[in-house]
Amino acid sequence: MHDRGLLHATLCSVAAYVNLTYGFKTSLDIVYHKGEALKAITSRINNESTLRKDPRSWEMLVATMATVASFEVPILPSLYLNARANARE
Repeated sequence: MHDRGLLHATLCSVAAYVNLTYGFKTSLDIVYHKGEALKAITSRINNESTLRKDPRSWEMLVATMATVASFEVPILPSLYLNARANARE
């Protein structure tokens, strides 16, 4: 995998799955990797010249956005808020 946004989106998805399925404490991993994926999405959107020159950039952007969207289920906002509360302590 050569796209950092897609990598972080995938790691976030895996952390959420592990948290929900096995009950491991991966909330901070979810927040970190989701943040990094969103940074990569924003960076790619703001860099229009790359999107125009490289059709693969569009593919990676769409794949990253779809991966981030795929784990946006009602339970994750509570995990996110718990992770933020734990990070402040």
